[in-house]
Amino acid sequence: MRWGIVLMDDWLEQIDGDTLVLVATSRLLKSVQHEYAVFQQNRGNLVWESPRVYTWYDFLAEQYRLWSRRQEHVPLLLSAIQERLLWQEALGTVIRSQTGPSIGLMDQTKASKTAQGSYMMMQEWHIAHQQLQGLDDQDGQLFAVWITEFKRMCEASGWTNAASMNAWALKQLSTIESTSQCLWLGFDLFTPAQQCWRELLVDSGMRHAEASVTEAAEPEQITKYSNSLAELTAVFSKCRTALEQNQSLRLAVVVPRLEHLLPQARRAARQVFYPAVAPLALQSNHPIYEFSLGESLGDQPLVAAALNLIAALGQRLRFDQVIKIFDCPWSAIGTSSINSKLIRGLRRYASSTFTLSYLQRQLASLDEFGGAPEEFNCLVKIQADLPRKQSPDLWRQVFSSVLDGVAWGQTCELDSTEFQQKEAWEGVLGELSCLGNIKPMLEFSEALQLLRELSNAPFQIQSSNAALQIMGTLEMAGQTFDRVWLTGLNEQDWPGQMQPYPFVPAYLQQLAGVPEANLESFYTKAQKISARIIAASKNVSLSFSGGKDELSVSRLLSVTESRIAELPGKITQAPLTVVTDSSGPTYGSVGGGSQIFTNQSKCPFKAYVTHRLGAVRVQDQPLGFDTAERGTLVHRVLERFWQVGDVQQDLIDEATVEVKLERAVDDVLEEQNYSAGDLRGAQLELERERLKELIHAWLKVERSRKEPFTINDTEKKFSGSIFGIDVNLSLDRVDHLDDGNRLVIDYKTGKPVLSNLFSERPEEPQLLLYQVALDQQDHNKNNTGIGYGVINVGKPTLAAVLPQGQDVSVIGGRKSSDCGDWTLLSQRWISIIELFAEEFNAGHAAITPSKNACRYCDLKAVCRIQQSLPEVQA
Repeated sequence: MRWGIVLMDDWLEQIDGDTLVLVATSRLLKSVQHEYAVFQQNRGNLVWESPRVYTWYDFLAEQYRLWSRRQEHVPLLLSAIQERLLWQEALGTVIRSQTGPSIGLMDQTKASKTAQGSYMMMQEWHIAHQQLQGLDDQDGQLFAVWITEFKRMCEASGWTNAASMNAWALKQLSTIESTSQCLWLGFDLFTPAQQCWRELLVDSGMRHAEASVTEAAEPEQITKYSNSLAELTAVFSKCRTALEQNQSLRLAVVVPRLEHLLPQARRAARQVFYPAVAPLALQSNHPIYEFSLGESLGDQPLVAAALNLIAALGQRLRFDQVIKIFDCPWSAIGTSSINSKLIRGLRRYASSTFTLSYLQRQLASLDEFGGAPEEFNCLVKIQADLPRKQSPDLWRQVFSSVLDGVAWGQTCELDSTEFQQKEAWEGVLGELSCLGNIKPMLEFSEALQLLRELSNAPFQIQSSNAALQIMGTLEMAGQTFDRVWLTGLNEQDWPGQMQPYPFVPAYLQQLAGVPEANLESFYTKAQKISARIIAASKNVSLSFSGGKDELSVSRLLSVTESRIAELPGKITQAPLTVVTDSSGPTYGSVGGGSQIFTNQSKCPFKAYVTHRLGAVRVQDQPLGFDTAERGTLVHRVLERFWQVGDVQQDLIDEATVEVKLERAVDDVLEEQNYSAGDLRGAQLELERERLKELIHAWLKVERSRKEPFTINDTEKKFSGSIFGIDVNLSLDRVDHLDDGNRLVIDYKTGKPVLSNLFSERPEEPQLLLYQVALDQQDHNKNNTGIGYGVINVGKPTLAAVLPQGQDVSVIGGRKSSDCGDWTLLSQRWISIIELFAEEFNAGHAAITPSKNACRYCDLKAVCRIQQSLPEVQA
């Protein structure tokens, strides 16, 4: 037999243009190609023949394709996604033919992926599916039936799968492309299928060589850390120090459970190498370090944006989906100037869902020319023309037209990372197009789901061979470095736990020697991996974390000394200088309504954040009418009921009042435009009775007022500047009294406190503002009273402060002892409004809330008053 062992340090010397190189992982494949190119360049070669480098199954698949081109009526080799869908189709057939609680509850998508891997394992380890039949194992029996149906469907349609490549290669050995030498790199353990294939090829005359690691002594010392995050942070800090001293070093950090510790590892690496860079600003293809586990393609920003745009073709969009579509820099929709206005308008209904046609109308209403952007109109048109079902290839064309219509990826210049994302996305669309032989017809939701599944494939950026490689134990196969840190070597994480393949009885896997089920093979493989990693560099450091369970070092290691990592020295806090800064910038003019003055009174910080920074509360969407909507209905009914010129005497005839109120309620409710079948439409009938009863009670209060009145204005508008603030006000009602004075009434469905008007800083100063605005508009000083029309189910009442000559008269409350003179009281109110305006214009934003200001405030997470005032909480 022609067989040999090649040391890892010498394998490059063994390769020529006629050498076949089979590698254990896709990562090693890229590494071999790169190192061979560097090797040839160092030898002074400008041109060379590239070696044929494959992973095991890629090599078999390539040989099958070459062979099938020379044959007729050859079974089609399914891709991984095609094969997975066929497994799912076969499972559906099995479920329809059998009954059982375990079958009915099975997740068919996940089960199909698992079955695909388990069947591949059976072929590799020579476990025939007939061995599953007749066993006292429900999963095994189900899997046997499932495999039979899968094979039947393959034969009926003329398909073959990756697992069948082993058997094909043995039968068609003479057709395999001839080569003089085969070099195996990075294999820790050969399966029976690989062993059989290799022995037959050796007997046929092909030379085989296996790269073996140079024996290296295991380090005598291992460092123990308190937890995995501290361990990774310390190791990365050592890597940084080494690179600062010598930037040409090739370093590796090996993390056995990298797939589980990936978030911690990314966080630790970023904090060590880029402590001042925000996570979103950190590019994945930076030159310092590189992770072997790529993130999902669908999680990459450019591809995620594409999926969001395509998903918009669905019937309704959640608020977060709308945000992603209109805040996307890679499409023309996301770069529109009116998007921020649209989002602000939708925040009130954030718990609702939205259709594209509704969003189109909203965009048109915000545009100065009355039309939505052309790209958004294109999206709406495509949605309107969507067929119920069509082939995967036609869906691919629809998805491509969506992205082309919104100029996806064309609104800005793509960097290297984004360009690679776009190329990978084109490959995903191509894979979707090829699924027609398995899924001839798909609904939109099915096509979108398949697109998402295809986008879940790992995406690894093609970077420039970063100095620090962070990888798992398998990705380390076949590579050498200047320094290696092997982490996570506690008794729990290394070698970890055996995980037998599902659906196949564990004892069958044990008999076959599958490492995931056979304890001896499991530890033998782990020992080989440990030896390979330790031999990958002349400078290897070992470490592990004890964690809260105080774990010991792995039993696979024979280290003689465990060193406890030193804790970082205590950091002395520098003396702090406290600076009170209660003002913010005041660029530009700010306008609004009475709420500016109300918020400035309650808490200057709230006024600043709300009216200058534009903070908007995301409203909850109740099933029925909320308090604000009910209050609005009361206001509108009273506006319809009272007309300018109406007098108190009009309330004497109760029959006339009844007819007039009935008409006002009907008119207002009809304007709500809710259908009878809608939930709110049904609730309007309940609102009808509530409104009539509530306002009837209020009109009795109006009828009993001692001072006769005439309606001067309802919903009186005011637009102007009050002490430098542009305001737009709507006064509920202005009455003319028989003594020549006026009374401004503000309807309230709550329980306002009249005495608050006499305080030095009223929490509800809008009535004071109304008086100032009305006197400013009519140039009529000191003759305008103010009051609340309290309309609620408890006790409707009028609470007002009125001038009575030079005295102050109070209705429905008590007068303050220091406010007996009307002229002085009016002057005081003007001064209060002027003070609030001066504070707001100056950008005064101190966190000094009034007694009740924090009760219903939405900005506690911003001002953090509970944290800043601990003595209050105590």
